[in-house]
Amino acid sequence: MKTTRLTKGLDLSFENLPLEPTPENIELASEFAFEMWKARWADQKADWETRFGSPYKSEEPDDLSGACKFSSIFAAIVFDAGIDGNYDHQFAVKKGKIIDLNAGAADVAGLAKPYMLDPIFFGSRDHMASMKSCMPRVMDWLRAFDLSLEPTLAPQQRTAAPKLR
Repeated sequence: MKTTRLTKGLDLSFENLPLEPTPENIELASEFAFEMWKARWADQKADWETRFGSPYKSEEPDDLSGACKFSSIFAAIVFDAGIDGNYDHQFAVKKGKIIDLNAGAADVAGLAKPYMLDPIFFGSRDHMASMKSCMPRVMDWLRAFDLSLEPTLAPQQRTAAPKLR
């Protein structure tokens, strides 16, 4: 699926994106997504405790389990890829190559066929609504990730080296 179904009307102007999907860049994007996933958990924890005055029952995430909607959209835009998947898992795909920032997550490891494609479910109205609900946070992730990258001139020269401050 092309990301244009999700990004219509959004400003996707970034200084340093897209990146080439090298193993180093994929690892950097995965690490960044994990930090953002933990930040999302911290936001939810603070909101819960403020609203209900009781401890949040979910533990801080150990990996990207449960994050595939967020991380696949993030990866698709970072690497100028599409998105594909099934009811249980989704991932970015570029030129037939799977880019899965969640590949090492426990929930993905527990799936018999994480990369099976389900064209009936994937992109359905309910699925699209769920993915669109992720877009505000993913856009925040993209802006932060873009700012963390070393600026370069041409997309083929872009690297994921951190900026020197």
